[in-house]
Amino acid sequence: MNVLRLLPVFTLFAMTISCTSFKDVPQSNPPVVLMDVGRGDVTFQVQTNAALQQDLAERLAYSIVPKAEQSPVRFFFLQFEQPRTTFDQQLALGLDLKPAALISIIIEAKEDTLPSGIVVYWNAKNPYSRDSKNMAKRIANELQTYDASVGKPQKSPSPILADTPLPSITISVGNLSNPSEMEKLLSTSYREELAAAIRSAIMTHLL
Repeated sequence: MNVLRLLPVFTLFAMTISCTSFKDVPQSNPPVVLMDVGRGDVTFQVQTNAALQQDLAERLAYSIVPKAEQSPVRFFFLQFEQPRTTFDQQLALGLDLKPAALISIIIEAKEDTLPSGIVVYWNAKNPYSRDSKNMAKRIANELQTYDASVGKPQKSPSPILADTPLPSITISVGNLSNPSEMEKLLSTSYREELAAAIRSAIMTHLL
C-alpha cells in the first residue's frame, strides 16, 4: 500500500507564502496529497456516534489509497498517534514533502435526520482560496459521475481549511443521523465503491 506513515515531530515549522497561485510553489513529483480524517469541518465535533464517525471515516480514507505500489499519486496521512503531537506539528512534517493538496474526509452526525449526501467544502480564507475552490469544483464534478446528487461545492468555516498553506478541501460523505445513510456507510462494499470514486476524482484533478 502506497501510504506514507507519519512519525511524531516535536519541532515547529513555518512556511512563508510569497505567491498567490499555488502553481508557483514547488511541488513533489509524483504529487503528494495530505489526508486528514475527521477534522476538516466543525460539524464533526457533534458527539453523537463520534466513535463510529471516526472509525468509518478512517476506513473510508484508507480505502482511497491505491493498492498498486507504483501509484501516480502518493498519500500522507495526518494522525494523532502521540498525545504531545499537535496538528500543526503533523502538518509541518507533511509540508516538507511539498504536497499538492490537503483533503479531509469526514462523516457528519447532524442533529437533524435529513440526508447530507456527498458534499465538497472549501474555505474562502485559505491562502490559496482560488486553487481550493477550483479543486473542490473539479472533484465535485467528477463525483457527480458516481452520484448524480452531488451538488456544487460549499463554503466551510473550518479553521483547518482556512489556515493550511496549500489548496485544501473537505469531502463529507454522509450523515450518520440519517438511517439510510448510516446503513450505506456501514457497508464495506459501499465504502470501497465510494473510495474508488474519490480516488479517481483526486487523480483526475492532479494528473
